Amino acid sequence: MEALSNIDNQPKISIIVPFYNEAGGIEFVLSEILQHQPNAELIAVDDGSSDATWELIANMDNVKAYFPHITIRTFPEFSTARSQL
Repeated sequence: MEALSNIDNQPKISIIVPFYNEAGGIEFVLSEILQHQPNAELIAVDDGSSDATWELIANMDNVKAYFPHITIRTFPEFSTARSQL
């Protein structure tokens, strides 16, 4: 098998990064990921932040921005994977 000589030939990967109230560092984190994985599909998810996280994500180039209006609840008492002591 011939070695990949060009970054454009590398398989595309998706990187999903959740954020919550990370306005102070989000641009750095996302730009670092893109610097090291320039062909990656970068998906940033804001989990209902009360700061400017969403605005920063939504205005970044090369980033797919999602602001889900979903609440995830877990009910451990109904889990079938409970440990049996």
